[in-house]
Amino acid sequence: MAAQLELNTIVPSNAPSAIRVLGARTHNLRNIHVEIPLGSLTVITGVSGSGKSSLAFDTIFADGRYRYLSSTSAHSRELLQAVDRPDVDLIDGLPPVLCVEQYARGARRRATVATTSEIHEYLRLLFARAGQLFCPTCHQPVTAQSRAAIVAQALRSEDRKKVIILAPVIRERAGTHADVFARIVKDGFVRARVDGVVCDATAPPELAKSTPHNIEVVVDRLIVKEGIESRLEESIDLALQMGHGQCVLSHEVDGGWEDRLYSSRLACNTCGTSFTTLEPRTFSFNSPAGACLDCQGLGTVEQPDGSEHICQTCEGTRLGPLPRAVRIGGVSITDFCSMAPARAIAITQEWRDHFNQSLKANGDDTRTSVVKTAAQFLLPEIATRLQYLIEIGLDYVTLDRASDSLSAGEYQRARLAACLGGQLTGVCYILDEPTAGLHVRDTHRLLQTLHRLRDEGNTVVLVEHDLDVIRSADYVIDLGPGAGPLGGSVLAVGTPESLIKNPASITGPFLASEYGRATPSTTTSIGGASSSSLPGTPPGAASIRLLGATLHNLCELNVEIPLNQIVCVTGVSGSGKSSLIMQTLVPAVRRALGERIPEGGPFQSLSGTEALMRLIRVDQSPLGRSSRSSPATYSGIWDGVRQVFARTKESRLRGFDARRFSLAVPEARCPRCTGRGTLPVDEKRFSDWETKCPDCNGRRFSPSTLSVRYRGLNVADVLDLSLADAALFFENFSRLAKTLNLLNELGVGYLKLGQSTSTLSGGESQRIKLGVELAKTTIEKQTTLFVLDEPTSGLHAADVALLIRVLKRLVSEGHSVLVVEHNLELIAASDWVIDVGPGSGPSGGTIVAVGEPPTVLEALRRV
Repeated sequence: MAAQLELNTIVPSNAPSAIRVLGARTHNLRNIHVEIPLGSLTVITGVSGSGKSSLAFDTIFADGRYRYLSSTSAHSRELLQAVDRPDVDLIDGLPPVLCVEQYARGARRRATVATTSEIHEYLRLLFARAGQLFCPTCHQPVTAQSRAAIVAQALRSEDRKKVIILAPVIRERAGTHADVFARIVKDGFVRARVDGVVCDATAPPELAKSTPHNIEVVVDRLIVKEGIESRLEESIDLALQMGHGQCVLSHEVDGGWEDRLYSSRLACNTCGTSFTTLEPRTFSFNSPAGACLDCQGLGTVEQPDGSEHICQTCEGTRLGPLPRAVRIGGVSITDFCSMAPARAIAITQEWRDHFNQSLKANGDDTRTSVVKTAAQFLLPEIATRLQYLIEIGLDYVTLDRASDSLSAGEYQRARLAACLGGQLTGVCYILDEPTAGLHVRDTHRLLQTLHRLRDEGNTVVLVEHDLDVIRSADYVIDLGPGAGPLGGSVLAVGTPESLIKNPASITGPFLASEYGRATPSTTTSIGGASSSSLPGTPPGAASIRLLGATLHNLCELNVEIPLNQIVCVTGVSGSGKSSLIMQTLVPAVRRALGERIPEGGPFQSLSGTEALMRLIRVDQSPLGRSSRSSPATYSGIWDGVRQVFARTKESRLRGFDARRFSLAVPEARCPRCTGRGTLPVDEKRFSDWETKCPDCNGRRFSPSTLSVRYRGLNVADVLDLSLADAALFFENFSRLAKTLNLLNELGVGYLKLGQSTSTLSGGESQRIKLGVELAKTTIEKQTTLFVLDEPTSGLHAADVALLIRVLKRLVSEGHSVLVVEHNLELIAASDWVIDVGPGSGPSGGTIVAVGEPPTVLEALRRV
């Protein structure tokens, strides 16, 4: 016990200023004490499931968020009473905390790189203040209408027709607006039009507080006839004053009413069309004021067969015709967002020059002053955030790229750009594997950015496995020694050099190793193969040949994939790896094997597939969309478990069959939480927080279902088992044990059977998919090409070794493994490497290095 206590209380003895965490017991943490030096770059590492996220996110960040929200409104404090605080004795010295996780939990469909990095917020303000509107119909510059022009338009109505003159005072704003109605009555008006319905302003309707409303004052009602010009002028003038330069004339047409919006500011001189005043929300596809009406700001429309196609009205830009018709220097906001960061930065410089010329030409009027202020303060903010996107390795991604199409690492780096743009100091940033999906070159660039964030007076805490990042850290906390119940202890703390010398550290030996340093042998076209030539393969190896691939940035690329080997495809982010393998080769091979799937990327020819019987693609996409989806349900293990419980004596006496133990059956689950085990905290700010269901206490099932036990455990107890423990519990059931043991061998044995799939990383999801495929009895009878997308994501170096062992076993059984990967350990352990590049986007799309790992790794290290 004394030895264990000493192990868990390792702290730096001379830390001058630090975050102190004492007695942390969240999840599997074993009452640990740690200190994190303030103003440092600290890495928390350890094998998968050792407790890294429990310490960083579920303890330190959760406590920081709890402290902040406890200092806000009374309503927020009341909601927090239902949320459990982290299980920790004391956290001292904690500065304000910002968490930048890999997973959006709300990366909404509407989010883009521009909105995630906050660039879009500055763009909207810039275009609203400094943009020039062109009429969407006749494409002429739009100018303001005079009062006389508005009166002339009104008099064009048919004689003896009624017209109502209204002043818009509220446009798409939520609230009850009682003060607005009081002001209307005080100003001497008796009628208003609320959401299209005229009412008595002294007795207005009750408005929903959370719903946007439109309120217009009825200034006058008259009939078009001779002699009303003077009255019409006075009424329109008054309406323009009350409506801040806007008024609405509602004309009687065919027994109904037709509204026409007029503005003393914006109107087309050619066709007479008036436009609403430009506001920041005019350029937001999340607002009715700016979104395309046909696709509601999504950019896509759903077809009757369930598929989605680009909206033809807005051409996928998400915005309506008005915001798309506003330009600065000939560039619209949608044009700007279709660019990658480097091109966009060049445009901001062109805008700066454009504004300078405009200021010289127009003098110092009011409009010029507004434009000058907007350009002075907004352009630097936009350019700075664009530069951060380049520095953190997102230089190849266009600003309008949907956030839900980004990888976890890409999404996190886009959020990091927003944090960097805030230029905060004295903050503790907590990041979750920011190097996920990054090539060696991009990792070094990201490290420079993180060091700068630290040097600006912040504390940076990373949950990370990348050895280069750990070597660059100021301080390291190594957790372990195992996963789940076997983890949660502090093995070693200190500098990376001290971990190498510490025999208790699991990470230390890997930091000391120099993988990939063997003598070079077979290699082809190191340093720049031409796209038209075909890189070689190991002598005598059967292979798949793909010729003339041209998808996206691929330059008529030819590639040869050796079979019955582990082949790694590497390259910087955006170099064309996914375009080549996932979007061109995989669909081409699957169609050649007789599968009915949509066409992939274009290519000239494919050969060598006759040696294969099937292809299995194992990517990082989520395992399931249902909140009740779990590793047990996805893998099919739960079907077997339900059969086990259905065969118990108690189930037979109650008449329960296997369905009675499924959360999809209403009778089986808790009626209050419908089998989720949690209830959402009912407030927008807490959308990612949930509380344990008070009825079932998080057990998810109904009391009658929980009353049935097998070997002392009910179904909720079984779902709470780790995959490793479940393998022992069901060791007498060969099919269940086989799948569970394979998952454990793949390094995910620490996950719980009933853990929600929404909490799994992309790497964890991928390894579960691989384990399920390996467990299928047909695998030994069919020669298979396994295609994996960054399977080491989220893995410690020790876990990578386990994965490599599984992949080598596949090859020994006659199968082939093709991996898109950046991890140097897996690359070094592969048989053949194909490096795509040399850059990203237009600078990529060619084969730059092919050969056995030692030589290609040397080339990568020199990048």
